[in-house]
Amino acid sequence: MTTESPAKRDIRKLSQEELKDFFIAQGDKAFRAQQVWEWLWKKSVKDFDQMTNLSVATRELLKTHNLFDICNVERRSKDLKSLFINGSRLQISNRIIK
Repeated sequence: MTTESPAKRDIRKLSQEELKDFFIAQGDKAFRAQQVWEWLWKKSVKDFDQMTNLSVATRELLKTHNLFDICNVERRSKDLKSLFINGSRLQISNRIIK
C-alpha cells in the first residue's frame, strides 16, 4: 500500500497569514511565520538551509511541505532576443506589458 504525499507548494506564493496557519497546524509557534517571511522577502534566500535562525527540524518541516519554484536562465542567444529557461525557449519582444 502506497501513501501519496501532498503536493509541495511554492513557499513564496504563501501569504504571511498562510505561513502562520501552516506553523500553527504543525504545532509550532506562530512567530515562525514572521521569521520565514523575513528570510524570503528581506534576505531573499532561495534555500531553506540558509534560514539559519530556524532549527534544523523546522527547516526539514518546511522542505517536506514546500519548495522554491526557481526558474534558471540556462543560456541566451547572442542577439538577446531569446532566453532558454528551464529547457524552454522564450522570445523577448520590445513591448512593455502592463
